[in-house]
Amino acid sequence: MQEDSPDFSQFQDDFDRAPAQREAHGDSDYPAIADGKYTARVNRVELKKTSTGKWHLNWGLKITSVEYADLYLWRKNFLSTSQNIEFLKQDLCLCGLQLRSLNELKDPDVLHKLVGVHLGVAKKTQGGYENVYLNERLDDKLVSAPKSRQDAPPDPVWNSNTDDDVPF
Repeated sequence: MQEDSPDFSQFQDDFDRAPAQREAHGDSDYPAIADGKYTARVNRVELKKTSTGKWHLNWGLKITSVEYADLYLWRKNFLSTSQNIEFLKQDLCLCGLQLRSLNELKDPDVLHKLVGVHLGVAKKTQGGYENVYLNERLDDKLVSAPKSRQDAPPDPVWNSNTDDDVPF
C-alpha cells in the first residue's frame, strides 16, 4: 500500500449507491490518435495523486486496433465527487472488478487484477479536452494484438458506426 495512503471511506456511500453499469450513450514522436472507437488492453492501473492533491485512478490502455496499435490512451478516474465515484465503479465493474470497499483501491494487488483486460474504448475530443471512455469488455479469446500496424488485418471485433455510446 502507498505510504501517503488516502482514506476513501467518505465516498463509500456514493460507491455503494452507484450503478455498476453505465447507460449506453462514449507534441510527441507518435502520431496523434484520432477521435474514434478502438480495442485496447489495460496495460497498467495506478492510484496517483495530482500536484494539487487530488487522488485518481490512472489507466494506461494499450491500443490493439490496427491503425494505432501499441500506442496508448490514458483514462483518469478522479475520486473527488459523487459522479466521479459513479463513473469509477462502472469502469471497475465493466472490467470485472467488484469491490466491497473503495479503500481496496489502495492495494496494488487489487489493481493488478485489471491488467490484461481487453476493452472497446472511445476517444472523444471536445473543447480541446480529450476524454477516453471504457465502453465494452471484449472476449480475450477474440482479441489478438497485431504484429505491426502495417501487417495487421482489419479489426473486426469492435466496429460500430455510431457515436451513441459517447456521452456528449
